[in-house]
Amino acid sequence: MKALKTLGIILLALTVLPATASAQGGTWTTMTAPFRVQDAMLMMDGTVLAEEYTTGNWWRLTPDASGSYVNGTWSAGPVSTMPAGFAPLYYCSAVLPDGRLIIIGGEYNFQNGAYVSVEQTKGAIYSPTTNTWTNLLPPAGVTRIA
Repeated sequence: MKALKTLGIILLALTVLPATASAQGGTWTTMTAPFRVQDAMLMMDGTVLAEEYTTGNWWRLTPDASGSYVNGTWSAGPVSTMPAGFAPLYYCSAVLPDGRLIIIGGEYNFQNGAYVSVEQTKGAIYSPTTNTWTNLLPPAGVTRIA
């Protein structure tokens, strides 16, 4: 009974006492890229894949030896291009634990020189080991992903 009373007092103290946390201050640094960046994804290997606006081309930013992206190096050109006809805007994305990048859906798709409202279900998955994109089907029964 005494142990239960002690546990109750500890739980009460944890709910009443405010948790203390200290915020870490930081600064943003403006960077330039050799293209107009649309989106960027931090990959599992520490590099950043950045999509070139309206093209479906993806470039890689590799940090320098001390881990600085500001002093890092951009790939000499796009490392990969999404499948033909798929250059989405406002899509769902995730970097998977195995290092692949998935892009699916999109409220807009770049077609004939402009973004067109589509709410599409197209998707693609990027493999960093081959630097290639593969088309990806939507989940069964899904008619739009935006």
